[in-house]
This record gives sequence, structure tokens and C-alpha cells, in this order.
Amino acid sequence: MNSTDAQAWEDYWERTRRAGVVPEIGARDPALRDYWLAFFTSCALADEGHTRLLDLGCGHGAVTALAESVARNNLRHFRITCLDISDAAVDLVKAQHPAVAAVCASADDIPLPDAFFDHVVSQFGIEYAPPAAADEAARVLRPGGSVAFLMHLKNGAIWDECRANRDALDGVRDSGLLPAFIRLVEESLALREGRGSRGAFEQADRDLAPCVKAMEAVLGEHGKAIGGGLVFRTYADIAHMYRKMNAFAPAEVIAWAEKVEAAMTAWRERMQSMLDAALDETALGAWRDRLTAGGLAMNEPARLALGEPVRDGAWILRGKKLSR
Repeated sequence: MNSTDAQAWEDYWERTRRAGVVPEIGARDPALRDYWLAFFTSCALADEGHTRLLDLGCGHGAVTALAESVARNNLRHFRITCLDISDAAVDLVKAQHPAVAAVCASADDIPLPDAFFDHVVSQFGIEYAPPAAADEAARVLRPGGSVAFLMHLKNGAIWDECRANRDALDGVRDSGLLPAFIRLVEESLALREGRGSRGAFEQADRDLAPCVKAMEAVLGEHGKAIGGGLVFRTYADIAHMYRKMNAFAPAEVIAWAEKVEAAMTAWRERMQSMLDAALDETALGAWRDRLTAGGLAMNEPARLALGEPVRDGAWILRGKKLSR
């Protein structure tokens, strides 16, 4: 992963940590939960002693949380290590899962010993890393251990959801609503302080109107739920503040608008990164081949159905490391 990608993820998870909200795309689908509960239950029943588990590209620890719940329910102990390239994501994991070891590193350069883990897992994480992450996953896996990766499927259900969110956020940007609203607030403040003119304020008000129409067109095309509801909330908040502009401190309104604009930009970048990371059959085959070269016997790739109506949404890539 290059430094630009790494910084983009750090920015995303840092904003998430501050806001306390994770705008997931597809990640709360019950099929994902069912898949991991079944997988970790099989680990708990088959493994003896302490199971060592590595969660690659862990994000805020959604998969780790399911592993911990299975371990508790089956009276087993999982020694879990979470790895992510973002310090902010690692901080989130440490806060929410204090019993796990959390490591900030790239998946293609894992600072952990050979043959250390019984299982290496990833949910929509490892495919963001360079292909050498497959070599590293094989290296840290013990003989007889397994990998289980859920990876983004190009043109699948989550891919379509990401594309719709990206397009909606592009529409918000192209509408110019937030900059136009900031200008109107600035002209209102100038008028109040005797620095501006009524004409400049009225022109800013006229300039805002087509931006509002463009935003309404985005909502009409994509619906109020697009962008996790952020697009509609922004539209509704602007409408509220516009009607009662004199009741709000202009500096606070401008700071709010700039914060929302930055959040939308970051989310748009994440949507694009998801689209870019999604794998077709050829790209998935390349990951499978590298894991095979690392000494794993790989299952045939499968697809996990998600959503309502049900559609293929993710690749399932499974394998077991051969004994030497």
C-alpha cells in the first residue's frame, strides 16, 4: 500500500474515531455475521488449547468482535491479533477490544513471526494491500492452519452500493451547495457587521437556489438513505439554518459546513477505494495463486450472497496450509 493510500485510511479512521460513528457499506449484512460465527465456531470446536488468530485489515474490529463472542459462548480462549495500516483504526480496536493485541502495520510487511497463527482472517481488508500480503499471510500461518478471506466482488451487491454512494457524493460536490451556503452565511455576517451590502447578500441568496435544486435532484435519484443518510441530513440542516439564519452564530455555521464537506470528501474517497479494490475472477485468481505458492491448499472460490433482494456480494477465499 502506498503512502497516499495509507494516509487516506488514516484520515478516514481518525474522523471515525472522533465522530464515534462507522458508516459501514454492506458490513452489517446478517450473512456476514452468520459466515463468521460458523467459521469461528468450527475453530473453537476443532482447535485444542489457545487458538491464535490474526485479523488482517481489521478496521474497527467487526470480525474480532464475532470471534470473541464465539470464544465466550464455547468457553474457549482465542488469542487475537488485529493488524491495520491506520493508527486510528488500531486505537479504535484497543478501546473496544482491550484483550486483543493490536498492531499498526501494512499487511504486506507483517512484523510477526513465521508459523505463529492458527488462522488468518480478513473481511474486506487484505485486498486493499499489495499482492505480497498473500505471501505474508502464508508465512505467518502454521502448517495445518487456515485462511478465510471475504473480499470485495466487482459488480456485486456491495460494489453497486459503493458506486451509488460515490455518485451521490459526487452529485453533492457538483451541486456546490455547501460552498454556496457558506458564502451566503458570510454575506449575512458582513451585512450584520456593516461590512457588506444588501445587494451582495441577495446575490448570494439567488446563487444558492440552483444549488438547492441540484441537491434535491441527487436525493430524488438516490433516495434519503444514500450516504448513510448524511446527504439528506445535510440538506435538512441547511434548510433549517436558512430559515432561522439570524439564530445561529455564523462562525459556527461555517465551521459546521466545512466539517461536513470534509467528511463527505473522505467518505467519497473510501467509496472509490472500495470500488478500486474489488476483484473480478482474474484478480481473485491471482490472490489464490500466490497463496498456493505460499504452501496453501486452496478451495475453489465461492460467492457469498448478501442484501435484499439477495445478490452475490463478496468472494469467499479459503485454504489450509500444508504440513511439511
